[in-house]
Amino acid sequence: AVPWEYLSRAVDRSAAGAVVLDRVPPAAMADVPSHLAAMMTERGLGNSPFFAVPETMVDEQSMLPKAAVEPIRSWLAALAADQRTRGLVVMKTLDGAISALVSQAPRITASLNDQLAIVNQLRQDAAAQFIDALTDVDREIRDGVLLRNEVLTRWQELVNSGDLMRQLESGFSRWRDRVSNQIKGEPIESDNAKQALDTGLEALLIQAGQQACERAEAAWQSQPAGRFVIEQTDLRLSQTSPGFPAAVVEALRRWNDELRQLVQAEGDSKKVQARIAALGMNAVVVSLILIAFGPTADSPAAANPTGTTVAAWKILTLVFGDDSVRRLAERTNELFSACTQALMSGELGRFTNAVERLRLDSELPATITAIGQEVDRLRGEELVTLSLQAVLTPAEQVAVHTVEGTRPGAAESVNSAELATTTVTGTAPPPASVVGAGPPGGVQ
Repeated sequence: AVPWEYLSRAVDRSAAGAVVLDRVPPAAMADVPSHLAAMMTERGLGNSPFFAVPETMVDEQSMLPKAAVEPIRSWLAALAADQRTRGLVVMKTLDGAISALVSQAPRITASLNDQLAIVNQLRQDAAAQFIDALTDVDREIRDGVLLRNEVLTRWQELVNSGDLMRQLESGFSRWRDRVSNQIKGEPIESDNAKQALDTGLEALLIQAGQQACERAEAAWQSQPAGRFVIEQTDLRLSQTSPGFPAAVVEALRRWNDELRQLVQAEGDSKKVQARIAALGMNAVVVSLILIAFGPTADSPAAANPTGTTVAAWKILTLVFGDDSVRRLAERTNELFSACTQALMSGELGRFTNAVERLRLDSELPATITAIGQEVDRLRGEELVTLSLQAVLTPAEQVAVHTVEGTRPGAAESVNSAELATTTVTGTAPPPASVVGAGPPGGVQ
């Protein structure tokens, strides 16, 4: 099977060559060579010279008798002596090798496109898990997860401290007293509520990031390409990056700073600024977050809004007014969404980097296709010239060029394929012939 593989490759590349069947038993010289010649024809080797060498005795120098190898010797000598034939052999083999390479371009580009599609799917699989994580965070917030336990306790302390709600309901006659208390440095419960809310958000985001990493790594593990990428990286993709918890804390700190700036910008009048100062910035920010994170229409908690959200809405409405509170809540959600997206994008980037380490060039398939087309074009232009140079004497080439100069396009009428496959009479055996020493019967 191995010799046939080599011969098939030679056919694919149009490589010029001869086949020698050695040590054929004399009794089989009538059958074996003829059968092999027929098999060669079936496999596209019918035009290749074929020599059958019978099994015989060697001389004292371990050489075969001259008669046994004379057909091979004569063919090689004629080939070496004939410049035109040598030129045809070289040209045909070179063009065949180039053609074979170009013919592989579609298969190579198809494989490359398959790789790119698989890699793109890996990216999408990982990204889907982090998108789901963002959805989970939003759902848990809307379902009131943050308004439980410690956060709820601290908020109730804030709302009930100093009969805050009664003061708000009775108007702003006592705001001045609260401003005085804040200036004196008296502690207010809003700090505890803000800290509890921040802690709850930190835990929620860290958990969401961890779960996203676990799911994304599991999605990659479920397919061979994903497992290969995981094996090639030294990152623990199933875990968040070591700096993720600190990144969450920092992101929430920046988000809180943006909320404070938002509140300050909304309080453009002295009266509003006085109310903000009297209530305390932390109390305003906590109230704003609770309103922004309140239940939506499609949330289970929407049918029964909590007293927490109602109280926060009432507080901020007395400070800013309904329209301003709605606008502030919407902007708070937008800023929080940007904050969480940035955090998840950072963790997703670890998966993206693992894929990018494969160094796949998305432009390579198109480049290979373009190169193949250009090579084919150049082959079409140059093959006629090479064929003429291979089979014509210098004087004949001058004559052809003279004709080309007086009759444009004359050279194009030459069939390059015929020139490339021309066999010079007397330099090689006829197609599918069997040459060798032995008895008659179709065998020379």
